[in-house]
Amino acid sequence: MNVVVTGASRGIGRSIAEHFAAEGAHLFLCSRNMDASATWQQELMDKYQINITAFNADLGKESDVKNFGNQIEWLINDLEKANKNRNKIPWIIVYGHRPMYDKNIVDWPFLTKYNIRKVFEPIFIKYNVNVYIAGGKRTIYTKCISR
Repeated sequence: MNVVVTGASRGIGRSIAEHFAAEGAHLFLCSRNMDASATWQQELMDKYQINITAFNADLGKESDVKNFGNQIEWLINDLEKANKNRNKIPWIIVYGHRPMYDKNIVDWPFLTKYNIRKVFEPIFIKYNVNVYIAGGKRTIYTKCISR
């Protein structure tokens, strides 16, 4: 199982990463400060014999969003593999730090400027992601992606 976690250096993102590491998932971690958690990442790899790919990115910065494009390709490849493995693992669950469906109107300029929903939602629909879970600003929103 491969799991993508944004906001993974601390808080709920880090907790989710630790949970999936214990389940044996290979982790792909993104945060504004992944370098600060290098020791923790190595401890997880040693303890659970998993692979971790980590990179620094602030999805609130246009340059980081552009660099994230390489990771979009990785995500698409990973979702293709997961879709082919549905007979063993029927659910595809994605966790993200920033909600794509935010009820807080203050975040709409951010969501519109960086097109987070426009980038990810079509990918999640195409590869039949069952659940997208997002946390941020001490709240959690869940929404099933469906047509």
